[in-house]
Amino acid sequence: MPLLRALLLALILPALFAGAAQAQPEPFFEVDGLNEGLGPPPEDLDRETPQAALESFLRYADEGRWEAAAHLLDLAEVDPAEQSVRGPLLAERLAVVLDRKVVLSWGQLVDRPDGLDARATSDSATAGQVRRSFLLGVLGLGEREVEARLNRLKPGEDADPVWVFSRQTVENVPALYDLYGPSEFERWLPEWAKRDVVAGLAVWELAMLPLVLAVAFGAGALTWRVLRDLGRRMGETIVGDVVEALRWPAAVLVTTLLLDVLTGWLFVFSAAVDTVVEPAVAIGYVLAALLLFMMVFDAILNRLVTFDTGELSDPGEHQRRSWATGLSAIRRIVLVILAVAGIGIVLTVSNVFQGLGLSLLASSTALTIVLGFAARRVLGNIMASIQIALNRSARIGDQILYEDKWCTVERIHFTFVQLKIWTDNRLIVPVEEFVSSGFVNYTLENTEMTRTIRLTLAHGAQLDPLREEFEKLVAEDDRITDEDECQLRVTDHDALGLTARFQFPVPDPSTGWDVECELREKLLAAAARIEDERGIAMLPEGAAMDAAA
Repeated sequence: MPLLRALLLALILPALFAGAAQAQPEPFFEVDGLNEGLGPPPEDLDRETPQAALESFLRYADEGRWEAAAHLLDLAEVDPAEQSVRGPLLAERLAVVLDRKVVLSWGQLVDRPDGLDARATSDSATAGQVRRSFLLGVLGLGEREVEARLNRLKPGEDADPVWVFSRQTVENVPALYDLYGPSEFERWLPEWAKRDVVAGLAVWELAMLPLVLAVAFGAGALTWRVLRDLGRRMGETIVGDVVEALRWPAAVLVTTLLLDVLTGWLFVFSAAVDTVVEPAVAIGYVLAALLLFMMVFDAILNRLVTFDTGELSDPGEHQRRSWATGLSAIRRIVLVILAVAGIGIVLTVSNVFQGLGLSLLASSTALTIVLGFAARRVLGNIMASIQIALNRSARIGDQILYEDKWCTVERIHFTFVQLKIWTDNRLIVPVEEFVSSGFVNYTLENTEMTRTIRLTLAHGAQLDPLREEFEKLVAEDDRITDEDECQLRVTDHDALGLTARFQFPVPDPSTGWDVECELREKLLAAAARIEDERGIAMLPEGAAMDAAA
């Protein structure tokens, strides 16, 4: 049996591998011919590998040999009778577009005819695969995007495959050149100003880039000052508040808009500058949108709903506390949505994954894992803050007892809750910790509550005289809501004496605190007075000695 299995495997496996090999596509595109109208290619032309083809094209471009560079284009869409005239022109214009808008990643271009990348890791999408097309870059063309590619073509059965710029790439060259080619300003410049100096930047680019940045940021600063002065002149009105809130979003928008127009329309900079400017412009637009919503929303919100905890903590402001908390939650939710959408726009516009030379699948998976691990606490706090707003377990202005501290909820932020302690200090608590640790909310449903005072009395203390004093004090205090609910009870007894609990209802926590402190002071004085008048020990010995002192 083992021998039979071995024979079967020996017969089946070669057949499977042969079938898989036959299923793979040929490592080239078959065409009937290639650039018949150009004549014979130059002797130093190398189109055997993707890297060699691109190096040959760029070398011819530097030398101005556009007739030779035309042999690196697939001119299938050009009439053979016109290829000798249009081919060099298309090659020259393609070189301009590549120089201005494409950052070439030489690490992606392998120096093998079949395009197989022997350095690719096992999790790469192209590991172990021959390739017949290479993506060099993605360029915007109106409302769509087009690709710049190298394809491997086999022009006839007896010809060797060669790497050239794809037919679709060549077809898009005129439109791309009209969009990204030299502007009117550049055509007026002398030749010396167009020469490359540093990192592929021309003399005019090194001179104009600081000026463009100064104009863009200067206009943004001027916008900020104008709106600030205009808002101050309007005074303390809702329109004035909105105008002042527009300062930062308008300044960022003006700066970004000018940077976009100056670098994309008036002055067309090279790819080295465009690689940095394009993501910066996308980030600027997203940031302006976020600031616009956040600051204008806050300005209007502060006029409609107060966030003053002194006002919101009033017992009659139950509805206003709910409104303040709900609107604050809406603000956070919209900001999260805008931020996520903005990040997606920035990544899409700037082609981050392509610029880094990474596989989109591998990079997005790795980025998701890294960001998810790093931001798990932040995201947890954000979700917890939204949870608080939805279930309204704590609202802005609510009075709570958190970790034995009397606090007022002042703000519920994305990642933390800001609590105002009665000492006017602020306690900052992560939202997840605040929710999980638990707290007492005195104003969630009804502000009325029962306050208690505990006094330790001597073993032989007489409670009736003290109860009479307590009832008298309760009757004189109109802040106590129901005299019938006031009681004195003995709740404990130990070596020091007995524990007497005085309880009384009050309308709200703040009033209850004041009444509790005042009654405690008066009850201690009454106990000491009864002890002096009747000669009966009312307070424990140590307490009596302290009171006498």
